[in-house]
Amino acid sequence: CFLLEGDTPRANAAAAKFIGSVANADFKALFQASWLALTDQRSDAVQLLKNASISDANLRAIAWSDVTVWQVMAKNFVEARKSATLAAQQVKAPTPFSTAAALIAQCDEAPDRWKQQVNGSMPESQERQLVLGYGFFLAGHYSDAAEIWQTALRNSGGADLRARAMLAASLDRAGRRADAQKISVQPFVPDFGDLYAAISFSEIRRLLSGL
Repeated sequence: CFLLEGDTPRANAAAAKFIGSVANADFKALFQASWLALTDQRSDAVQLLKNASISDANLRAIAWSDVTVWQVMAKNFVEARKSATLAAQQVKAPTPFSTAAALIAQCDEAPDRWKQQVNGSMPESQERQLVLGYGFFLAGHYSDAAEIWQTALRNSGGADLRARAMLAASLDRAGRRADAQKISVQPFVPDFGDLYAAISFSEIRRLLSGL
């Protein structure tokens, strides 16, 4: 909330107090990196997790999945694919995070081919919808992303604030600012356990600032 108000020092202080209260070293590293990503310090977040000694294999898979998404946000698809591979190698069977990361790392492929790959890798579900929505957005296919987010928002009865923000962001970046401004975007508190939190939170901050 402090960050949304533009008070970064106060936000950092509140986050540091929370993270400092976390006893588990693995979770502390994940939370610290997530906070860096949420405050647009994604390269530092990536380095933190790359250098972290995370003991739990499942949490290592989550860490490398997070790194994958942040690298895709930076358009560093070569490194993102490496990170997605490392995420998959941490666990014996694919997890929702590692599967999503592997698909997001490939989102720079031709849109139709990539969509087929996603549809073939994941059953019809909210998770598949998220991969498609965020993947199209990160790849710059904003009109395709807008269609996905419009469906997600409709399915939620208009209640999904993240879908609402991503729809507005997709329309805005597609050059349809007038349509984007018709959407009533509202602030939300990011979830540290959300693989895509840095994307949606970055966009809601941009939209609310009027940029």
